[in-house]
Amino acid sequence: MMAFLGTRAFNEGVADPKKCMVSMNHAHIAEPLRKHILSEFCKPDSVIRIVVCTIAFGMGVEISDVKQVIHWGKAASVLTFWQEVGRCGRDGSQCTAFLYVKSGGRDTEIFNKLKSDVECHRLAVLQAFKLSVMPDDVFDVLKNRQSCSQLCDTFVCACCTCCSHCRRLYQCSDV
Repeated sequence: MMAFLGTRAFNEGVADPKKCMVSMNHAHIAEPLRKHILSEFCKPDSVIRIVVCTIAFGMGVEISDVKQVIHWGKAASVLTFWQEVGRCGRDGSQCTAFLYVKSGGRDTEIFNKLKSDVECHRLAVLQAFKLSVMPDDVFDVLKNRQSCSQLCDTFVCACCTCCSHCRRLYQCSDV
């Protein structure tokens, strides 16, 4: 990453840490710096392009145009994972969430489903939230989707925009 971004992205050679392209946010940084990172990262023309953070960054943060979230390591739960990857694509545009986990955590079965890539990722995660009082067919809409008949070449239908598994499975065009 250093070769790609150059030394000005990090604190090396930068006298003012507020001019770095890469910043971090965790529970132990000073409040003025945390506020600066958040306000700067929200700006479309922000100097800060990447924020490496713990879950301390996520709750209550409304940034609509985040295009990528990279989740590194075990998630405390499926709910935590869903909230963290839910930081991207809030403006409705296409985005990408990556999950890098060496081994599962408390919800190993769900994360193994995501890793094996054998079913819709959205369905795998949402099934973890199913209550016993809910009808068994509550997820049939996701389970029974078919490729759209429009042969969309912009990948905007419900199948193409659901998750990476569905986009591969339901390629609506030869593009």
